[in-house]
Amino acid sequence: MTFDRSEFQQRMKARTTRVNAAALHSYAREALEAEKLTGDPAWDQFKERIQSGLSSLEAHMAAIDAEWHGPRAVSGDALLALKMDYALKAAQRDILKAIVEMPYEVIRTGEAATKLLAEIGILSADESPRADSAA
Repeated sequence: MTFDRSEFQQRMKARTTRVNAAALHSYAREALEAEKLTGDPAWDQFKERIQSGLSSLEAHMAAIDAEWHGPRAVSGDALLALKMDYALKAAQRDILKAIVEMPYEVIRTGEAATKLLAEIGILSADESPRADSAA
């Protein structure tokens, strides 16, 4: 079977649209699961623990910063130790922030995927992941 370049491009575009639509549909479904998670009291408790850890890390980072700029940190080894400790605490803080933000990012991605599916005409109201979860 042979076909010309334009037919090949049309076939590839159709195939890509199907693959992308499947991925977008799964993003939309995952958003629903993330919404369920964020409404769960266990999530709220987990989030509070992470927020407590974040507060502790930020207080520790402030103490390191104060020592760093204080009169006691004069040797190169002491400054290097402070910089390393600060970098470690900053990385831990960033990880905890990412954990807290993750379900909300999934929700935003799912909403964008649902909107895109509707715009390209692949998803109708009765095919919406929200309609599937209500059934």
